[in-house]
Amino acid sequence: MIDRRAFLKAGVLSAGAAATMANLPFSQVAHAGGGNPAGPFPLPPEDWQWFRQTFVTLEGRVVDTGNGGISHSEGQGYGMLLAAAAGARADFNRIWQWTHANLMVRQDGLVAWKWVPEGTDKAVGKVTDQNNATDGDILIAWALLRAGKRWNDRSFLTAATAMATAVRSNMIRRVEDQSILLPGHVGFERPNGLVANLSYWVFPALLAFQDWEQHRDWSDLVSGGLALLAHSRFSRWQLPADWVLVDPGMKVGMAEGFPPRFGFDAIRVPLYLTWAGYKDPWYLDPYVSLVQAQKERPGLAATVDLTTGEPSAMGASPGAMAVYGLVSRAMKSAYRAPPTENNSSEDYYSASLRLLSKVAAQENGL
Repeated sequence: MIDRRAFLKAGVLSAGAAATMANLPFSQVAHAGGGNPAGPFPLPPEDWQWFRQTFVTLEGRVVDTGNGGISHSEGQGYGMLLAAAAGARADFNRIWQWTHANLMVRQDGLVAWKWVPEGTDKAVGKVTDQNNATDGDILIAWALLRAGKRWNDRSFLTAATAMATAVRSNMIRRVEDQSILLPGHVGFERPNGLVANLSYWVFPALLAFQDWEQHRDWSDLVSGGLALLAHSRFSRWQLPADWVLVDPGMKVGMAEGFPPRFGFDAIRVPLYLTWAGYKDPWYLDPYVSLVQAQKERPGLAATVDLTTGEPSAMGASPGAMAVYGLVSRAMKSAYRAPPTENNSSEDYYSASLRLLSKVAAQENGL
């Protein structure tokens, strides 16, 4: 059971909120989001075929079409998760093989985050930043774990264990009595605290690792992520910022050098919470309230300025709307995301969020 005394000690929660958090279904959701090796595949094959044709090269490189055609560990992880969810083993193998051959260039078992194509042949390129992105490491390891269980492939399970071990050995820091996930090996430890990204807590993956490895680091990291979310409630909407600074006393503010917004990163926070099986209103109501407040708009806002509380004029992507739809169904709210067909004009990130939301909904019966 998660210890909530630290929340009360910090003075950021009412007794009622802390009591609600004490009833979070931690032991029950330890198996959520892991996929059922014996059950049906949660992603329709036509969705995967479209994603593969639109964003995945023949070599297995997942292309970020909204970011200059680069590839990164996050995208490889999302591609592997979606391929496994659709039962596309040959495609999964190709994406993993490209990832292993091109991004596994570090000595610590973590994955270099950024690969940039060169010249006219976009199959040629190189790693331009060997720093890791911890969410990418987690996503790849989780995809390997799910695939290994689904297809009874020990090589996938061995690779998943090695990468998960590298994450918990290198990327966890203690602040007060909480475990905080470092976003990357270099550049996020400052004299005045740690820079953190709440969307890097892929809760269903962390719970799956705990279930697999039975190592306390994973349950501590889940507790630390929930604690950090409790401290990271900004503006009248009580939303997390994309990037936060955690000081040595576990006080949280928006990190300097990053836009003070809820946006393209933090939209994944409610996706991962819901996918993991958490349905506590204290965590999810802010997203429902944000949607309800925009019902007079033609579409939802892509971001929220957390200094003013104002939603942006830019509209949310189909992927972001799918996340809001997922959370709304979990909370039994009226909002439903507009039906969206697979469309070549949709970029990689939106498509990933939309299809991952579909998998999360299927695995949680939503």
